[in-house]
Amino acid sequence: MQPTLALISALALLTTSVAAVDNALSFTTWPCTDCGVTEGSACQGTDVQNVPSGTCFSLTTPNPLSIVVDFAKESCFLELYGAPDCQGNGPTFGYDSNRPCKPIPVNERTSYQVICP
Repeated sequence: MQPTLALISALALLTTSVAAVDNALSFTTWPCTDCGVTEGSACQGTDVQNVPSGTCFSLTTPNPLSIVVDFAKESCFLELYGAPDCQGNGPTFGYDSNRPCKPIPVNERTSYQVICP
């Protein structure tokens, strides 16, 4: 009887886990501090589109200094990390319709993950 109860408990846990959200968020990073808005700036942004939630990715912009979240599904946000495996507590960035340019902290420029609670 015990193994059956354990199996049922394990299946219940699997069915209650949060499923990944497709196309949860899109953002742009720049290797300059002002998101490339300075007139005559040669700073080019890198678009990251249609990111699913719950997966760790490496940032593709070398040493990104600024960021704008272009789109996010409701309650989803972006978290940055200094570790390549998305471990730790990095800064979070949510969608704002004004699309403000925000700085990326020095020690949080390695990887990212979209979180949709």
